[in-house]
Parts: sequence; structure tokens; C-alpha cells
Amino acid sequence: MRKPLNRRFSSSELVKNRTRLENYCVPQGEMEAVIFDGVGQIPEHAVELKAAANFLVANYGRQKIISMPRAVPKIAIFEEAARTLDIPGGTKVIQEYYRQMRKFGCNILAVIQQYDIIKESAVRGAMIGNSNELLNLKLASVLRLA
Repeated sequence: MRKPLNRRFSSSELVKNRTRLENYCVPQGEMEAVIFDGVGQIPEHAVELKAAANFLVANYGRQKIISMPRAVPKIAIFEEAARTLDIPGGTKVIQEYYRQMRKFGCNILAVIQQYDIIKESAVRGAMIGNSNELLNLKLASVLRLA
């Protein structure tokens, strides 16, 4: 039997996780967004912490998208998606967003500097198969997309 992807967390667990991640985030003004970058960047060697942050942010985003009315336009942006793919569980997160969030009125945008990063990745099928538009700038050859 498959384990559920998202179990209910107690409020004390959520407070603990939020407190642990607070030192690594940079709030973005009035918006409900947090960037894990710059001064608050999680160190490269902290793989488990990155995986935990990825899990928490993805679950928060998922719940936010699902709880909003379907008619309200939404967008989930994976800036530097290659970095998300490097995190344990990152491939599954991006696959799930591409495969499932569209039915909740959410558009997905993944920014990747080089197509070669996803060319051999397990995420390629979900990204390409569930995208209405692809934008390639300065692509040396159209054959690279094959």
C-alpha cells in the first residue's frame, strides 16, 4: 500500500519547522513569498536541510493552490529549476506540480538555463508533456530538443 504524500502535521510540528527555517529565508515585503537565496542561503553541504526546506515550501505552495478557488488564476514559479532538481525529492515535486496543479487553475513556470539539464532527467516527460508553451532563447539547434 502506498503511503500518503502529505500527512497532517500538528501545529507544534509546523511551528518547529518554521522556526528552523526562519534563519535561512529572506522575506519579500508584503507578499506571501519567501526566497531561500542571498544572505539566507542554505549551505551547499546541508543536503538534508535543503530537502526539508524543499518539502515544506512545496507542501505550503500545494496547500495554498488547492485551497484557493479554481477560477482564481495562480502561478507557481521554479526559478533555477535545476537547483530544485538537485535536491532530494526535487524531481518528484516538479513532476507533481506539472501533472496535478493545472486542474486547480495553476500555471507552472520553470526557468532552466540549459535544456541539457532536463534532457535526460525523469522530470522531462512531465514538463514537456504538460506544457502548452515552451520558450527557448539562443538555442543553437532545434535538433537539441529531440
